[in-house]
Amino acid sequence: MEHLTPNPAPTPESVWAQFQEIGRLQKENERIFNERLAKSERAFAKKMAKYERQRKEEERQRREEERQRREEERKRREEEEKQRREEERQRREEEERRREEEEKQRRDEERQRKAEEEKQRKEEEERRKEEERQRREEERQRREEERQRREEEEKQRKEEERQRKEEERQRKEDADLEWEQQRKKDKETLDRVSAQSDKYQKRIDDLGKYFGGLANSCGDMAEEYFFNTLRIDKTFAQEQFDDIIRNVIYPEDDNKPALECDIFMFNGKSAAFIEVKYKAKPDNINIDKLSERVFKFKTLFPEYKNHNIYLGVAAMSFKKGFAKQLRSAGVATIHQVGKKMVVYDKEVKVF
Repeated sequence: MEHLTPNPAPTPESVWAQFQEIGRLQKENERIFNERLAKSERAFAKKMAKYERQRKEEERQRREEERQRREEERKRREEEEKQRREEERQRREEEERRREEEEKQRRDEERQRKAEEEKQRKEEEERRKEEERQRREEERQRREEERQRREEEEKQRKEEERQRKEEERQRKEDADLEWEQQRKKDKETLDRVSAQSDKYQKRIDDLGKYFGGLANSCGDMAEEYFFNTLRIDKTFAQEQFDDIIRNVIYPEDDNKPALECDIFMFNGKSAAFIEVKYKAKPDNINIDKLSERVFKFKTLFPEYKNHNIYLGVAAMSFKKGFAKQLRSAGVATIHQVGKKMVVYDKEVKVF
């Protein structure tokens, strides 16, 4: 059995000796490391020099290969250029031959085309001359037919005009006769009514004087004045009328409406109804009732349904603004201005 001796306690001298040994070992290790590092650097430098020599050799070989490649490329390009020029020369020669052949063919075709066009032009010229001759002949026939048609139409128009004038004359005579008969009937009716009312006349006159019959007298005066003035030239609504009648009255009979008019004017194509008031105002003039007279008139006399019908209001004075209102509705207004009668019928319309 081995006997173990315990380690003696370290002394400063032993500790210092250990530190010196450790320092020596470190220096030895550092020397070995530096030798190995230098050896590695020399080996690396040798390898780098060898690598550089190899790289330069490869570079020289690459340059030589590049020079050869360029030389071959130059020769190839020269060969291709030579071949291209030869092909271009052949192509130009073929193109020139083709153009010459095409030019020759074009000239032949142009010559044939001109010959055909000349032939066709002559044929068309002949055909055009023939068509022109036929057109002139047709134009002559058309003019002759037009002349005959116009002569026939003129003859027919004159005959129709003659018949129309004859019918107009006959119609006017019939209308005059009808109006004359109607006036006679109205006169007979008025005479009969007057005869029946003679016994009341004196009393009515007395009552009129008592209540002031001035209004009736003014109305009669206004109606007399406008009737006598319009009767001079019988012109109204820019038209010349043939006749003028005063106090037209048609009583209601056989489902026909009654019709009253202070002044009535008519000709072969138009008629006019004129209401007379001493002072015209909305209280005694109703525009709607004025227009109703047109319907009543055309109902009583269907032969006048296509005639132009005009409406007018004659008064010694008008309420302010009422005359303008009438004209806006298409009704003419007739005024006394001084000693003259003035007719405002520019805005009158046909009813």
